[in-house]
Amino acid sequence: MKKHNELFSANLIYFIIMVLFVVLRICTAMNLFSFLGNSADLILTVIVQVGLMFLLPWLLFSKLNKKKPFQTWDDFGFKGVSFKVVLISILIGFVVFILNIFISTFFSYILSMFGYRTASSAGGEQTWGTFFFSLFSVAVLPAICEEFTHRGMLLSSYKKLGFKKAVLLTGLMFGLIHLNIGQFFYATIIGVVLAVVALYSRSIVPGIIIHFMNNAINVYLDFAQSKGIFGANFYSNITTYVLGGNFFTSILFIIAILSLLILLLVYLISLLLKINAQKSVMQYAERQALLAMRQEVLKDILPESSQVNFNEPPIIFAKNAMKNTMSVKIPYEILGFYMEPEIKPTSLDKLFFWGTIVLGSLATISTFIWGIL
Repeated sequence: MKKHNELFSANLIYFIIMVLFVVLRICTAMNLFSFLGNSADLILTVIVQVGLMFLLPWLLFSKLNKKKPFQTWDDFGFKGVSFKVVLISILIGFVVFILNIFISTFFSYILSMFGYRTASSAGGEQTWGTFFFSLFSVAVLPAICEEFTHRGMLLSSYKKLGFKKAVLLTGLMFGLIHLNIGQFFYATIIGVVLAVVALYSRSIVPGIIIHFMNNAINVYLDFAQSKGIFGANFYSNITTYVLGGNFFTSILFIIAILSLLILLLVYLISLLLKINAQKSVMQYAERQALLAMRQEVLKDILPESSQVNFNEPPIIFAKNAMKNTMSVKIPYEILGFYMEPEIKPTSLDKLFFWGTIVLGSLATISTFIWGIL
């Protein structure tokens, strides 16, 4: 079987996922899974998350690119992180959740100006059993499986297109895969944040933690409201504090809160980049020392054409004599990503990408039209 380039493989697989998502959404709307009874939600969740978002991209990407499955796992960034990174990721998860409230509220208001109304969800008393099921199906599985596909397969294949394109395109596709105009805007913005986190930390684990935190807090607050326990009045309290004053006071309050949240988010993400930089420089130094040792040992044995080449971009050290300081310029490639494009996609690479964008856009727009009607 011919080996495909990774960009083409990622676009092809994601197009297949989008088609299957649309088919499942249509079948659900037509109530074709009613025969599954009370198990329908669990079965469909497992099919979508484990089947389409995890196993399909993992195994098919490995097959198309002739890689061992666990090599693909590593290439997708499923790598362990330090306890410090875990704590930072948890804090980012809280910040993203609060930002999500403002973003989703804002876009919901904009959509409502066009007459869009969201479908009402069934309320009622919840049990601890339904809470843990929701936590598993809404927080745990999506955090692992959706990150594996988007910040794993897509981002690892797109990063050589350059930092901006990789972040924006994978964020857009994350928004479209929800197939819901009400979720599209904030999901796209969160997708961009998660892409930056994955590139800066060189792992999708922080994104998994952030994704889990955002969804899990939502699940808990819905449960708390149903049971009347701690956090039951969270949303109403937020509304009271934000909109309790006059119009201009509320606007100023919102701007102040958003500014603080964004600054905190930027600071926390920069910490992840700093940790990655320290780790990457140490690994770089170890590799260069090993290569230098091999070069010294082999130079009298092998011909010049066979000797080891230093093919990594160098770290540049510059001393400022006047200020008696040392500056260090670290190439982004050493940190695991590319600020400028390293490859130019071919027409074949773009084929399934645009197919995904068109299909996802049509499905998302149809939910907007349905919400108006």
